[in-house]
Amino acid sequence: MFTNGLNDWSAPLRSASNEKELGIFLLLVLLCVIVSVINPNFLLAINLQNLARQIGIFGIFSIGLGLVIITGGIELSVGSMMALLGVLMSMMLTEWHLGVVLAVVICIAIAMSLTLIHGLLITRLNMQPFIVTLCGLLFYRGLARFITKDETKDLAPQRAWIFCGSSPTETCSEYRCLSCS
Repeated sequence: MFTNGLNDWSAPLRSASNEKELGIFLLLVLLCVIVSVINPNFLLAINLQNLARQIGIFGIFSIGLGLVIITGGIELSVGSMMALLGVLMSMMLTEWHLGVVLAVVICIAIAMSLTLIHGLLITRLNMQPFIVTLCGLLFYRGLARFITKDETKDLAPQRAWIFCGSSPTETCSEYRCLSCS
């Protein structure tokens, strides 16, 4: 009646789940093969290292957004908010010459304030979450573009060592900055 502590009725569910996971994995492998044929640089160690680092960031976002979706909510402004905070972080470090810790704390405070505003609009004013977060998406994206005058903001080469894990005297090229080991 029992197999490995599970009821027999769960066997079809487990096999369907395994087939789904196998299908997604095969799709990922196929996608990687196609991209590597189109662009051989895809399989370079530096690119794979950058992808591995970015997967972690998106994984953290996915956990938070997954909880929002599971509870029946929706959040559309996360990407635009992160872009705005990235622009502000870059400007704080390079143009305003704030310390790293202070810049991170300010960005966290801004993010918490913006999400608090979203939460208050949704819970206190009974606005639809879809509308609130869609407006946030458009507003934050527009604000980021306005602040930067539609230009790319990055860390100045003299400050790039902050994210490289080395010292200010060592150089780390702009291209490799986020992938230094």
